[in-house]
Amino acid sequence: MTKSNPLFVDSTKVRGDVIGTQIELRDAMIYDDEQLFVLVTNNQGMTTRTQMKVLDYRSYEARVHLSHQTHVTFQFVVEKDSKILWLSAQHTGRAQYAIVEEWEPLTDETAIAAAQSLINKPLNSLDHKSEDPNAWARESSMNVRALMDKWGL
Repeated sequence: MTKSNPLFVDSTKVRGDVIGTQIELRDAMIYDDEQLFVLVTNNQGMTTRTQMKVLDYRSYEARVHLSHQTHVTFQFVVEKDSKILWLSAQHTGRAQYAIVEEWEPLTDETAIAAAQSLINKPLNSLDHKSEDPNAWARESSMNVRALMDKWGL
């Protein structure tokens, strides 16, 4: 991931505001019976698993909600019948509106085995749809309430 230019950081958002981040993966090619996922771990250690959709020829995209300019770690995974076929190295960076990466699968078998054991949690527990859909709204409202209390509003 490239470093972001501080002159182009959205000044209307403060660090920690929730933004919609579009994660793109280029030069990836999968077969019809395979699926491509991105595993995103936010600054609080919560991991979400989101299926990527075709953007155009050999490019895929997924949209996730992240806290603006906070540290995130993400990894791309190709699966077939809930079995991991390929995965990328873990990428780190800061949450911003768009994150674009090139597909570079791990080729070393020991690295693949080590990485697979790290993400070998039950995939259903990583599925973001199984989380409470209103959790981020509750968390945001608590942050707003804390700010209102702090400033006496």
